[in-house]
Amino acid sequence: MAFLKALWDSYQANVTAARHLPAQALQMYADRFDELVADAHGDTAKTALDYGLVDELLSRDAMRERIRALTGEPTTEDRQKDDYTAIDFHDYVEAMRRSHPPPSRRDKIAVIVASGTILDGKQPPGSIGGDSLAELIRHARADKNVKALVLRVDSGGGSAFASDVILRELEVFQQTKRPLVVSMGSVAASGGYWISMSADEIWASPATLTGSIGVGATVPTFQNTLEHLGVHIDGVGTTKLSGATDILRGLGDNVKAYIKESVHNTYDEFIDKVAQHRKRSVEEIDQAARGRVWAGMDALDRGLVDRLGNLDDAIESAAGLAGLESGRYQIEYIEPQVGLAERLVMQLTSAAAPAVRALTGGPRL
Repeated sequence: MAFLKALWDSYQANVTAARHLPAQALQMYADRFDELVADAHGDTAKTALDYGLVDELLSRDAMRERIRALTGEPTTEDRQKDDYTAIDFHDYVEAMRRSHPPPSRRDKIAVIVASGTILDGKQPPGSIGGDSLAELIRHARADKNVKALVLRVDSGGGSAFASDVILRELEVFQQTKRPLVVSMGSVAASGGYWISMSADEIWASPATLTGSIGVGATVPTFQNTLEHLGVHIDGVGTTKLSGATDILRGLGDNVKAYIKESVHNTYDEFIDKVAQHRKRSVEEIDQAARGRVWAGMDALDRGLVDRLGNLDDAIESAAGLAGLESGRYQIEYIEPQVGLAERLVMQLTSAAAPAVRALTGGPRL
C-alpha cells in the first residue's frame, strides 16, 4: 500500500542520515539480511556492526565504563564498588518538571491533547469524549490570556457525532480571531481528521497516518448463532420498524437501507466540510478521500496537511500566527480536572513506578 511505502521511505531516510549511510543502504540490509548474517557466521550483532548500524559491541560493564568516561565519573579501578550516580529517564523528566515550573506570563499558548478513540459524551483519560474535549476547548476560549490553541491529535477516529461536536467547538474558538493549529501524532485519521480539518494550520510528521476520510457502520447480529443453538426469537409489533434493529433477529431490509443512506449522507457531509475548510473543491477532496490512508508526506502533497514537523514546531507556529515573540509566552496544557480518588491513584502509581521498573527490568514493548 502507498502509505506503507511512504513510512518505509521516511524511516530509511532518518536512519541513513543519522548513521551517515548511502540512501539505499537500509533497503539493501533488509533485502540481503540472510546473506549478511551468513557472512558474519550467524552473529547478528556483528552484522549490524559491520554494516554501520551500530558503532561498537560492548558488554554491560564496558558500557558502564563508557558512561563514566563520557561524564567524567571515576573508573571502577578508582572506586570501591561498581556503581555510579544515575537517574532513570522518567524520574529525570518528573524531577525537571517539579524544579522548573513554567514562568508566569500573561500571554499563553494553550495545548489540548486529544488521544484515543472518539466516543460520545464525557470520557475518562485514554479516550476522547465529545463533551469532555468540547469542555476543555471552551475553557481555553474563556481564558483571555490564551492567544492561540494547539490541538494535539492522536486518534484513529470513532463517533461521527462526537467528532462534529468537537469540530463545532473548535470553530467557535476560531470565531474569537485566535489561531488554531493542529499537531498530528502517529495517527490522525477518520474522526481524528474530522476534528483537525478547520485548523488554520495542520502539522504532521512524515510518518503520521492521516486521511481515512470515509464513513462506515457496523452492527453485529447473532441470529445465525442462535439458530445453530436452536434458539428462536418471536414477538409482535405495531410498525414495520418494530424489532427491526433487534441484534438477536438480524437487521430488516428497511433498517439496512436506512443505515446505507445515513452512511452516504455522512460521507458527503465529511468531504463537503473538508473542502470548505481546506479551500479545495469537493472533487479534489473526494479523490484523496474514499477511506484512503496517507502518510504525512503524501497527505502534504494532497493538501490534507500544511506543514511537516513536531509538536514544538506547531506551538512555535501558533505563537507566530498570534503575533507573540519567541520566549515571551507560556505554554499551558489544558487537562481534565482530576478528582481526589484519581489523584491518589496517580500519585501511588507514580511513586511505585521506579520499583516496578527495577523489578521488571524497565519498559517493555
